[in-house]
Amino acid sequence: MKLVKNFLLIGAAVLILGSVTVIVKAQTTADTAKENIKKTSDYALPYPGILPGNPLYGLKVFRDKVFEFLIIDSLKKSDFYLLQADKRLAAGNALIKKGEVVLGEQTISKAEKYFELAVNNFSLIKESSDLQRDLNNRLKRSAAKHEEIITYHINTGSESIRGGLNVSLFVINNIAKNLGLFEKDQERESTVSSSVR
Repeated sequence: MKLVKNFLLIGAAVLILGSVTVIVKAQTTADTAKENIKKTSDYALPYPGILPGNPLYGLKVFRDKVFEFLIIDSLKKSDFYLLQADKRLAAGNALIKKGEVVLGEQTISKAEKYFELAVNNFSLIKESSDLQRDLNNRLKRSAAKHEEIITYHINTGSESIRGGLNVSLFVINNIAKNLGLFEKDQERESTVSSSVR
């Protein structure tokens, strides 16, 4: 009788311990999910329009090249490149979700090339203005969104595109580090200009 009672107590203890472990694990998983939701960027990507692979996509590319050629101002050109980068990212994201993973990965790679052009043009801007600070802020927020979407597809996507996406992630991470330098440069310029006065 004592032996049965001991088995029942041990069984009850194991059952209680197991249920506590499950509850704690469920709470930890819920907390992790909340943290992941907080990590998502609030930066909204533009509508991509006609996607690569569409017969009319060539006309869209031609139109964009004409606009690119006509823009002379570095700030406006940088803004244009940022728009193109964001549109390509949205298009690549849509293509991967449709199952066209290789074309989607290639489109995301082009997005990062446009993002590089945006940052390079931005670095050419000499005068400090509200428009420049706004663009700097949008570049940072966009970089976070690019990193978020690329990381998502690396973690959930097929093995065939992970290599290319890792290269795109490397590019955007380097750009994001450089964007921090722009803010310091602007602070230094404002400090120098205020000390000159």
